[in-house]
Amino acid sequence: MTANEHTLDSKTTYLWIAILAVASLVYVTGISHESIWYDEAYSAVMAKYSPGEIIGFTAYDNHPPLYYILLSFVASVLGSSEWALRALSVVGAVALVSLGGGPVRRIFGNKTAIIYAALVLFTPATLTYAHEARTYTLSIFSVTAGVLYGYLAAEHNRTGDWVGFGLSTLAAAYLHYYGLIAAFFTHLFVFLWIVIRKREQLKSYLITGAGVVIVYLPWLIVFIRQTMDVDQGFWLGPVSVQGVVMALLQPFAYKEFYPRLLTTTIIVLLLSLALIVFGIIAAEKRKAEPERTFNRLVLCAYFGTLVTAIVASIVLAPIFYSRYMLVCLGLFLLLLSVGISLLPGKVLPPVAAGIFALLNVFVLRDIYTQHFNYPMKTVAQSIGDEIQPGDLIVTSDSYSMGPALYYFPDAVHYYSNNSIESQWGHVLEPMSPYLHDDEDRDELLSTYDSFWYITCNTGLSKNIATILDNAPGWEETFPSLTFSEPYSFVQFTVSNYTYTGEEPATPRGVLNVHITGLKPVGHLIILLYEGDPISPWGPIHQFETINVPGEELSYSFYDLDYGDYVLLLAHDENLNNTYDIDPTTQVGTEGMFVLNYDKLDTSSGMPELTFDALKFTFDQPEMTVEGEMLYPPFPGQEVE
Repeated sequence: MTANEHTLDSKTTYLWIAILAVASLVYVTGISHESIWYDEAYSAVMAKYSPGEIIGFTAYDNHPPLYYILLSFVASVLGSSEWALRALSVVGAVALVSLGGGPVRRIFGNKTAIIYAALVLFTPATLTYAHEARTYTLSIFSVTAGVLYGYLAAEHNRTGDWVGFGLSTLAAAYLHYYGLIAAFFTHLFVFLWIVIRKREQLKSYLITGAGVVIVYLPWLIVFIRQTMDVDQGFWLGPVSVQGVVMALLQPFAYKEFYPRLLTTTIIVLLLSLALIVFGIIAAEKRKAEPERTFNRLVLCAYFGTLVTAIVASIVLAPIFYSRYMLVCLGLFLLLLSVGISLLPGKVLPPVAAGIFALLNVFVLRDIYTQHFNYPMKTVAQSIGDEIQPGDLIVTSDSYSMGPALYYFPDAVHYYSNNSIESQWGHVLEPMSPYLHDDEDRDELLSTYDSFWYITCNTGLSKNIATILDNAPGWEETFPSLTFSEPYSFVQFTVSNYTYTGEEPATPRGVLNVHITGLKPVGHLIILLYEGDPISPWGPIHQFETINVPGEELSYSFYDLDYGDYVLLLAHDENLNNTYDIDPTTQVGTEGMFVLNYDKLDTSSGMPELTFDALKFTFDQPEMTVEGEMLYPPFPGQEVE
């Protein structure tokens, strides 16, 4: 590697200015394309508070405060439009690219630096989160910068590099808790490297390390408490091999892996892993520096974060979540950049980078042209004129509540918390000043003669009769409208209810369900089907997911029309938001209760579950059914 590859001459300067201009254009384009979803709506609310208030709120959240503090400064200048809220994330993405022209070039030269910049630009996750008002691009930048400046500081002992190392790792720790873990392992490696090989620089490290610890120490107690309370988040389930694989696929896949995982996504991951392994082996065999030591540092930070999250989830509390590993995306791309740069000849490196880019083009195209977020912007554009300022909007799940609060800020919002999100405790406190809760229900219903109800298809929304506490006289008067996007897993249904004071035209009643024999873990998925002459099971009349508080529970279907139904309860024991089925036998592997299942003939094996075989008739003002949750093996399953 020649000396001029590290020199920032005028030609190199113009090159990197052009690269950063392209990066800015890439990430600014389409910044308002997507609808604001719950996490971004939460960020928008947090940005309304002062730094002191943000620190107080985040002390009870699952994330540290720095991102929200920075966003509050941005919002105070630019406002709270979609592009304004996301501008900070664009800055983080461009800054991530800029590391190529700075520390990456200084360590490896311009060739590897350009490869690194290209990889960042053609990695779908960077574009996805550049367009979201969340911490990810800033966190990725800080973790990546911490490793780069940590290496430079230990190697050259320059004051500027030590300052960059300290500030980057401190920012990483205050931006995301996976950033904290990555910063810890970065410091650990640099410290051991200095102790073993560069003891003359120990004083510089101790000053830097002590400064980082002192500034972070006030938040350490908060971090420990939040870690122990993190199991309140229903999105965090047990660690699984699938979850780890998803963490590796996340940088190249569609957001939340919906609607599907492309074959190209798997190919680009396998190609990347092969090139990374090649780079590690090649650097070790050739004893190539700086690649060999740098690879070890990056591996320490990346796998230290991954393994710590997995072990802590198994031993202490569930903290592993595949998306959180995106914080270490820059480390992954650094390893890949080194691997590509070590390929022999002048042709293979650009070819490998080109294949990487080509494989990701399909996902990148869809990020610009499709909609992955919840379609509340479409709701606002379609019926925004119908929902007037001062109208009452009722929601009962965060998916609907957050975006509705953002897109209809002049409405009155009533959020009837469901049994799962009620476990979040103080997490929703920042939203509270802008929301009414169940304590205000009677006053709201006596004040308003109509309201809008917005629900989603995730199973968290409560039935409107439950929210009304079975109060009579409310009828749906505005035709229900459903809004969806093909690349979003959430769809919204908007209904309008008006108080008529009249009894319903068709008889209705209350169906009470009492279930015993539950394992007191996970969530219960409740499904009530109604008849349909075409489908054997029929459409879903009601779908709700509730918390399992103990070994038995009671649930009521209010304001239920008389008719024939099938009742099914599925126990999501492992909190993966679905009912697990054995792919070979197609039989459930978690608990289930189906009313009238005990009346089926199971002597010859598992019977066919059809609507006609399982239906029951509801024709009473109030009816109660009793049942016991069954767990595998189910009756008839053991028969060959």
